[in-house]
Amino acid sequence: MAKKKKQLVSAGKGNEKDYFDVYGTEAKAEVQWKETEKRSRLTLQDFQNLVLWTLGDGTNPSWIFIKNKPLVSKVVLLFVPGLDAALFLSQLKLLRNIKTTCGNPQAVMALSPTTSPGSTIEALLTCPRRKRKELRNHIEKVVKTARTNPNKSPGQQGRVIERELQEELSSLSTIENGTSSVKGPRQNNSGDSSENPAVSQQAAANGISVPPFPAAYYILSKMEMKDNGYPMATVESCGPDRQVPEGYVRTQPADGTHFPEMVAVDCEMCYTSSGLELTRISLVDQTKKVLLDSLVKPANPIINYNTQYSGITATMLNEVTTTLEDIQEQFVKIVPAETILIGHSLECDLAALKIIHMRVIDTALLYQHPKHNGSFKPALRMLAHRFLKRRIQDRADGHDSIEDARAAMDLTLLKIRDGPNSGYGTNAADQNRENLLEVLSNYGRRCALLDRRSVLHQYAAGNTHAIVCSSDEDVLMKASKEVNKPDVDFVWAQFAEVITYLDRRAQNPEQNAALVAEVAALKTCSEDDPDSVMDLPISREFEAILSKTDERVKALHNALPKNTMLILLTGHGDTLCVRRLQAEIRNKRLKPEAASQLWMESSDAVYEELSSRAETALGFVTIKHLSDGEPSD
Repeated sequence: MAKKKKQLVSAGKGNEKDYFDVYGTEAKAEVQWKETEKRSRLTLQDFQNLVLWTLGDGTNPSWIFIKNKPLVSKVVLLFVPGLDAALFLSQLKLLRNIKTTCGNPQAVMALSPTTSPGSTIEALLTCPRRKRKELRNHIEKVVKTARTNPNKSPGQQGRVIERELQEELSSLSTIENGTSSVKGPRQNNSGDSSENPAVSQQAAANGISVPPFPAAYYILSKMEMKDNGYPMATVESCGPDRQVPEGYVRTQPADGTHFPEMVAVDCEMCYTSSGLELTRISLVDQTKKVLLDSLVKPANPIINYNTQYSGITATMLNEVTTTLEDIQEQFVKIVPAETILIGHSLECDLAALKIIHMRVIDTALLYQHPKHNGSFKPALRMLAHRFLKRRIQDRADGHDSIEDARAAMDLTLLKIRDGPNSGYGTNAADQNRENLLEVLSNYGRRCALLDRRSVLHQYAAGNTHAIVCSSDEDVLMKASKEVNKPDVDFVWAQFAEVITYLDRRAQNPEQNAALVAEVAALKTCSEDDPDSVMDLPISREFEAILSKTDERVKALHNALPKNTMLILLTGHGDTLCVRRLQAEIRNKRLKPEAASQLWMESSDAVYEELSSRAETALGFVTIKHLSDGEPSD
């Protein structure tokens, strides 16, 4: 018997008691890296397979072995995009806690040097769909387990077998029909819906369609508004007396109980001596009734009417006397602070209106670009054509702000009707993949998904506990609690401050140009040693972000219970900078007269350097042993 148990243990099988019988009560799970002479760089799929092997019945990975695997109590997959290998090696002093707690990293090949965080998340949270033969084997395993379970009566075993067979055969039918089985988030797991179940049942009985989530679910958080450049009151002050920027007004609470629940806005602007200024505003309600439509006289001399987009001409504004202040006064009467304001890239409209309003739904963030998977905002014209089957913004004399406001309202109502998971692009490859959390759920594993709302929309499935987080600090606080819940087996969390900073830097033309120039200069200096790794200078702000991320990783590790596996994946580096440089090079090649041969050669070298850095990510695997957070492996 002892020999048989040792054989089970050496094969990574058996149960917890078998391990204690062989190794004693102090047995622990350990990470053992397998050394091969010519091992290629690991991929995201390799780490996903490790999760499936640890928590399901996946194949034993060839690159790693988990000794005493059944002792692993749970798995935490921490995603930290933007932290590439070159950045990690050059900033070890700032990232010493990651090195201490997680051990030596392994090089991981990103999907591509121009990928986006959304694509990487999709690769990690969806896995290849099992083949028909594999599903049948799984059915046999489920039946055998149910029949031999000593804790269930024969009647209970029969019901378990019947239920599991129905679920598996349903999944098998789904595959044969070529449709996706990824489920949307469950309402009772999201923590954001306040809908009364009794009301839902009554509405359904009356033939009324009840939306999966209320309109308030889609309102941007303060952090999301800040990240997308919305005008906001100063952070230092609080309450109704908090200061607003000069010239701005903020919406006020409604006087009575009757006010529009949702109002859509669209503005047209022209170029003046001081920049973009408002020339037209349109407001519509949920019924698409026009609440306000007015031309506005800019305060400064007009340089360009921007007619091809705004539809505004000099003749239209000749007799107009309405000022921005007049519009602000009318706006705050129509739109109280409680009303949900809807628009497309709404931060631009509010900046032109010089109005601060904190309950907004932005259709540019509500829907995902079908090709760029979250890395670029979709155009309103494209969304209207794709989801409303409506052509807008195709007139020769410019846009119509009423038409655009109505399109934004209809897109929002469509999203509310169909649920958060609608509006995300699908392709043929999606039909061959299934949700990782749902796969783990089928193995009886309880999952927790802690991330921004957009990630929850797409991937919360099965018995997943979906938890909305607005910042990295919020992720740390909530994840530290979630990992210590006995019924949670798998936790996904993302620290996004690093990639947020990199994206913000890439979107700043001056900072991005300075980075490219710095790489070009260093590349010239290192021509004698082409294999050397360049240490790029980083700002104090970025240093602080890296240091804080390092502290958060340590704090999360310290919060883990004993025998928890922590997988830290960076996914990729500064891919947005690579994409922007790639686009610039392509544009210059289309117009050879706009760039010299020397510029092209230099840019190609910089592109090659930044690409190689961005595609070399890192992967850490460690198992928590000691209560004080110190690694013992």
